[in-house]
Amino acid sequence: MLLLIGLLLATCCIMLFEEYLEENEFENARLIDKVINFNKDRKVEKNKNTSSATVKPEEIDCTVPTNLKIVNSCVACSDFEISALKTNHCRETGFYNKYICPANNQSIYAPCRSGAPTTSKFGYFSICSFISSAGFVSFVNWRRSVIDHRAYMRLNSFLG
Repeated sequence: MLLLIGLLLATCCIMLFEEYLEENEFENARLIDKVINFNKDRKVEKNKNTSSATVKPEEIDCTVPTNLKIVNSCVACSDFEISALKTNHCRETGFYNKYICPANNQSIYAPCRSGAPTTSKFGYFSICSFISSAGFVSFVNWRRSVIDHRAYMRLNSFLG
């Protein structure tokens, strides 16, 4: 019994540690994205300061986020996009922004952090594990008491 409880606690600790690492990885990825966007914005500002000529649509760089026009903001990915197409912009958060580059009318998709609260699959898993563990412990204790009672009755009838 103690071995089972120890194994259950060790599994929960490992899962909590894994969830903590995933959250840190997500936050670090967001920080890296912010730094990259900040550096791109600085390069664009330097380029604007150095050239005073008007920019033609053919000369617009579609890799710079400030040059893109947003079409859809934080749209939820469909189940088909997530499971069948496995698109890169839907993998990370399940939401995406759609941009259009004015130079060539190319559609560009980028992951978006939705303002809606995200539900944690780990939370559901933890609750279900706890409920099922409590149910199985109570079932095992009930079954053990039934078997002990039968053994006591046999012993009682054998002795007398």
